[in-house]
Amino acid sequence: MYRCTECGAGGLDVKPTFSPYGMGVCRCGSKAFKMRGQAVTPPLPQPVLQPPWSYTLTESEIDHVEKVARGAIARSKGRGGVERDGGSTRESTRFERNANGFAGEVTVARVLGDDEWLPSIVPVKFSDLPDAAGLSEARTTAPNRRLIIYPRDKGHRPYTLVWGTRFTLMTAKGWLYGREGKDRRYWEENVPNPNYFVPHTKLRSMESLAALLDR
Repeated sequence: MYRCTECGAGGLDVKPTFSPYGMGVCRCGSKAFKMRGQAVTPPLPQPVLQPPWSYTLTESEIDHVEKVARGAIARSKGRGGVERDGGSTRESTRFERNANGFAGEVTVARVLGDDEWLPSIVPVKFSDLPDAAGLSEARTTAPNRRLIIYPRDKGHRPYTLVWGTRFTLMTAKGWLYGREGKDRRYWEENVPNPNYFVPHTKLRSMESLAALLDR
């Protein structure tokens, strides 16, 4: 016999739903019922698992990377600078590029096991360590874009391609060393800013970077 755990009604007041969990629908709207004297409640929802090597920034992390991006733009203005990778002087475009770039760094840090690192709001003096928690450089693009390697990039550093924006699921697609990306096969000149553009299919797996860092 079904019996409502909220109002105690039973009999004709409870309509069975043929649920495998012994549930019915009561006139009071409750969804947890007793059946044959045993309390039965719906199963707890299962946590949503992130795809491999993916991360979604929290609200506080989004706020942080936006603050860092605003600071970077302000310092660039003070130096009379123009964004290096794109040449656009439109502030909104520069802000989006910077904020998503810092979000990509956070993503790389998180998928590689650093749950606390955040980019510094105060400029950090020269360091020989990569930007993303000292683990890897991060290059953030829209999905299905290639990894950009600049001629000035350091050959011994790992560079990780990240797809997405700070408001969406961000995925680390793979990585390679700067020297590997500086292959003439990847060089393109018929673009506004000639650089090396490496397809994601040519990158090393994120598993290999994680294993390398664990040594």
